[in-house]
Amino acid sequence: MENYHQKSKWSRFCVMTTTIILIVVVVIAFMPLYNIAERNNIAISIVCGIALIEMIVMGLYYCPVSIIVTQNQLLIRRFFTSKNIPLNEIASVEIYSESTRFLKVCGSGGMFGFYGWYKNKELGRFFIYATNLKELICITLISGKKYMISCEDARNLYNEINHRLSNIQNNEKDNSR
Repeated sequence: MENYHQKSKWSRFCVMTTTIILIVVVVIAFMPLYNIAERNNIAISIVCGIALIEMIVMGLYYCPVSIIVTQNQLLIRRFFTSKNIPLNEIASVEIYSESTRFLKVCGSGGMFGFYGWYKNKELGRFFIYATNLKELICITLISGKKYMISCEDARNLYNEINHRLSNIQNNEKDNSR
């Protein structure tokens, strides 16, 4: 069985948020270099430069690039690493169409996507890897841990994951006989 692959398409909100924040931080970081009255405040440039590098590295570390479903794993590909979720640890998969009024506990709310710990009334606490809040899938593990992920086409990803899960369950039944 071939691997199933979908890209994580950025929403306009993520593109605008990332662009605006990066521009503001870069301008603040270099302002003392161009303003003679602020030249003595080079510490501001250094702090903003370090913050800029940290935001970019952290954003690229967590930002989802694509979702891959293999025969036995769900891979959330990110720029530097992948988050691997074994399919046999998944209890349920649902297309999430409830409220996206999420409370951010710790993470990003739009810069390089949405990632980190969030919570809401319907789901409780969950970890999100998303670049578009209109195409979300909720994955609940047997342990109770929840992940929200986004991709270009949530319906097709949902169908593919469920198809692979049913294959695993059928194989387990055949092996138990």
